[in-house]
Amino acid sequence: MLTSTIFQKRSCRPGSIPSPKGGKHYQYVYGFDSGLTLETTPLDSQRATRGQSLINIPGSVWGSLDKEERNCLITDIRFWPGAFRCTRWDPQITVLKSPIDVAQVVADVQAGKLWAGGFSQQNPYGRTKADGSWVSPPTQYFGSPESNIRLRVYDHGAMHGWEEASFRVEVQIRKRYADDHFRRMAARCMEQREAGHYSLTRRKDQ
Repeated sequence: MLTSTIFQKRSCRPGSIPSPKGGKHYQYVYGFDSGLTLETTPLDSQRATRGQSLINIPGSVWGSLDKEERNCLITDIRFWPGAFRCTRWDPQITVLKSPIDVAQVVADVQAGKLWAGGFSQQNPYGRTKADGSWVSPPTQYFGSPESNIRLRVYDHGAMHGWEEASFRVEVQIRKRYADDHFRRMAARCMEQREAGHYSLTRRKDQ
């Protein structure tokens, strides 16, 4: 199964499981070189998460897969025996050589020229100099930190030391909204998997 293959992508002994670390919510956290983590708590634990496990799959893992592998990973997880729900999903689009940068987005939002539909509040985040210019590329948020759906626009490359600037639009979806989105996507992926063609694009009837 594809998920098992990802777990085993580690430079230590082939097929071995790395030693776990202690976690905040789960008792054990297993980290893998791919960036994927598995958090779990045994049934005999006194923690509220006893008998549960959590898989965190970062963008680096998704980016390393082709569309067929991504499709299989989504459906494998969704229909995995014992799978309960998706608690967070962060879809994003990243543009290199963008004609506009994040600072311009922030300026347009503050001037009332730009807004993200469906949101009632916004706030820019970042450090500024005495003249009001940004020390580093800022982040523009729409929605509150407590919201189950939050949008942010930022320079992903600047956060990771890229030589080339990047323009990323990312939606942070949590709780029921994340699970509803994941279930719809998994159902569509299963239809495509059974039909033998793979694509994560939206169907015309949706």
